[in-house]
Amino acid sequence: MGKLLSDSGIKQFEFGDFQKQAASEFNENGYFEDSTMNLCLDNLIRFTFGNRNSFIFNKGMFPNKEAMLTNLRTNWDSVYDLDTHSVSFPEHYSNRFEEFTGHNWDVWGLTRMNIGHKWHRAYSRAGVESGKKAYEKFVSIMEKFEVQTNVFIKDPRLIYLLPLVDRDITAIIVRRSEENILKSMRNHYGPNLFTDNRLFEDWVSNHFNYAIQPQTFDEFYRTYHLFEDYARNNFEVHFMNFEDLHNEKILVEKSKELQVSLQWKV
Repeated sequence: MGKLLSDSGIKQFEFGDFQKQAASEFNENGYFEDSTMNLCLDNLIRFTFGNRNSFIFNKGMFPNKEAMLTNLRTNWDSVYDLDTHSVSFPEHYSNRFEEFTGHNWDVWGLTRMNIGHKWHRAYSRAGVESGKKAYEKFVSIMEKFEVQTNVFIKDPRLIYLLPLVDRDITAIIVRRSEENILKSMRNHYGPNLFTDNRLFEDWVSNHFNYAIQPQTFDEFYRTYHLFEDYARNNFEVHFMNFEDLHNEKILVEKSKELQVSLQWKV
């Protein structure tokens, strides 16, 4: 969807450390990543819903603004970062990438959390290591986004934080079959995701040091839909099926809805 919007002349919103990432098996054309925004949303989810929660593990999460703000205030001065004390490495991890991640390289990014590497103390370097700093950065992101035109944010974390958004936005939610969502998430975050196969301590995946605990896919999907329902009831929301992103007739219809010309570059 991001590529379609970009091809249609809508720019991806830039806030902090916005960089083009190289092509990979997950994205053959590469992609743009704003690591400051990603880290901010990560920690805001953590401080709002619980230390183990993330956009991949949503157990117990509920779209209630008052409760979310109460939890956030409780964790206002709590700090979380990636360092030698917080990052969990399975034994002989560097020699067992495929066993843990399903790939022959460090998809989870744990080795890049060592001293001197990209993600070491990344939350502090982004200025979002505490509940207070993460929320203040989030407010700054939304304020900057509000005054710009013809821009979009593409981040799966954002749907869980919409109750904290107090300005008008338009959302596009791309729907895929449950089978394809499950396949894609296991490909990205580990083959044991949504199983009870604990790999180390009590987690089934440690993508980006999230220490993801067992959760059924049905439970994950039901919780996700609570936040999707919140979005639909509180914001202008448009839906597209992933399979229709190259359907010219559908793109014409959605262009009329969104009042923008959706088209792929040839």
